[in-house]
Amino acid sequence: RLSKIAQQVGLDSQCCALPALYSRVMSQYEMRYIDVNWLHDLDDEPYRLVSEIGFDQYETRKLEFFRSGEVGYAFSKSHTKNTMLGIAEVPEIEEINSQDEFQGQNISKQQFEQLWQKYVPKNS
Repeated sequence: RLSKIAQQVGLDSQCCALPALYSRVMSQYEMRYIDVNWLHDLDDEPYRLVSEIGFDQYETRKLEFFRSGEVGYAFSKSHTKNTMLGIAEVPEIEEINSQDEFQGQNISKQQFEQLWQKYVPKNS
């Protein structure tokens, strides 16, 4: 069974070393992180969205920045009043940026974690 999986991900089944297989398979399931500016004039909507996106392309954690100075957050166990996880798959950053009202970039896990630790209460 392992050699069949190795073939599916492009490894030589004769030398199917478990670490190489694991590395190749897991790279397909890494989280990604985006920081998107939403260009609009709406006072009640966030102007910046920062998300952690799981391998299934759904948000797992999110921060929303509002003009009032409020920062909302959401994750599976909690959320603030006006911020919730999205219910649709999050497109790649290139697709997001193809819409004129968005300017986004990929960020590192470390950058996301710094923002999360700064804005989400420890007891949440």
